[in-house]
This record gives sequence, structure tokens and C-alpha cells, in this order.
Amino acid sequence: MSFRESAAQPPEAKRTEAGSAERMEEYRDLIRHNIQYPLLVAQNPDDADLIDESVELMTETVCARRRTTRVCGSDFLAEMAKSRMLKLDGEHIKRRRLLSRSKSPKKSATTTTVY
Repeated sequence: MSFRESAAQPPEAKRTEAGSAERMEEYRDLIRHNIQYPLLVAQNPDDADLIDESVELMTETVCARRRTTRVCGSDFLAEMAKSRMLKLDGEHIKRRRLLSRSKSPKKSATTTTVY
């Protein structure tokens, strides 16, 4: 292998989709742990789909490779958004669920702010 061939791709670019999927699964597990997912779903069985949507949205936000993340029309540094997502617990999800229900029954979980 010549020097040019080895320098063509930086080490980050060699990441496989499997590695990325594993990383997402690790963060998904961490988020579920942080929000006490089994307890949250057991206490709110009618909202299991909404809770799953929230977990996926949080996971995608944490794993995003962008420099900024847009929340309610404002741009935040991705690291700040990631940090906030990883600090959320089950009480945050319950509060957000109650707020979204009181504002509008048509509003989706993905259109409301998680933090």
C-alpha cells in the first residue's frame, strides 16, 4: 500500500455502519437506563409508543454528527444538546408528556421540546 492510499481516508472515515449501529444501541441502552424505561412504561402503558418515540429522538440527537442541533428553532452546539439529553430522567419524560397533552391532543412527541 502506498502512502497516498493509506492517507486517503482518515481513521474516522473508516468507521463501519455496524460500528455506528453499535454506538447507537449503546446510547439507546444508556438513555433507557437514565429514564428508568421499564418502570416508565409499566406506569404509563398507554404511552409506550410515545416513550419509544422519545427514546429514539433522544438517541438520534445524541448520535448526530452535526456541529449544531436545532431545538424549537434555535441552534445549539451538538455537544450541549447531547449533554442535556443524557441528563434527562423519567420525570422529564412524564412532565413533557403531560405538557404535550395539555397543549394539544394532536401534537406529536417529536414536535415538542424534550428538554
